Amino acid sequence: MAFAASIFKSYPGMFVNGDRAPIIHWSQVTDRISQPLANCANIARMWVARTTGSTAMVQEVIHQEMLKISGKVRTLYDHLELLAAFQAYLLYAIMLFFNDTSTIGSIEQDVVMNLQQLAGDVAGKGTLCFAETEGTRPDWESWIVASAKRRTLFATSLFDNLVNFTQGSLSFVAVELASLPAPSSKVLWNARTRQSWNQAYNQQLGHSNDGELLISDLWPQSDANFEVLQPKIDRWLSSVDEFGMMIYAVTSHTYHKGPRA
Repeated sequence: MAFAASIFKSYPGMFVNGDRAPIIHWSQVTDRISQPLANCANIARMWVARTTGSTAMVQEVIHQEMLKISGKVRTLYDHLELLAAFQAYLLYAIMLFFNDTSTIGSIEQDVVMNLQQLAGDVAGKGTLCFAETEGTRPDWESWIVASAKRRTLFATSLFDNLVNFTQGSLSFVAVELASLPAPSSKVLWNARTRQSWNQAYNQQLGHSNDGELLISDLWPQSDANFEVLQPKIDRWLSSVDEFGMMIYAVTSHTYHKGPRA
């Protein structure tokens, strides 16, 4: 889990570098950034610049913002705001987990429970576009939201396992996510125009006669199933971004019992 810990610890600092964590689509932080993510970006800058003397103050600011999200999420956030609030809450949880500048710290149980509740709320509003279930191309805007939701849900599941591992608790495969597509290709995720995204998605459909790779396809398989899935996994690996690579690396080393040739 040390690898996953290092990756998660880097997420808040991406705001400082003018980038974004790979669970956040570029369109979410361009032009009109939502208030939850705008606040998160500002607090992330405080967190990165914290010192021994300011750590407690930054932690209190994070707690207050998390309470604000938890208090408003069921009444004020629309579909997109709920996603942004979920993403911000996950990033705050990561900041609290790594708030000690030298070691991985603990995290309050109510923070984990609230994060899981947010995950359930977001998932309850849908994680797939209708067109995806039909094997056709969805509209770009709907796909962006669905894809960002799935990435955030995957990251939350891995972070939850990291917390459990650190606390000496058992980690579990998130069976509720089993039927979701694995993270999309970097070309689709980073596409800047509708035309380029449409073209990339059409190409993906043309190369996916056996269907999209599901997140559960990366979990332990029988030898027979693995032989069938290997070409699909190889094709997926050749196209994904750093988030997909992280998912693959963690699932391979966490869930697989031994090397496969």
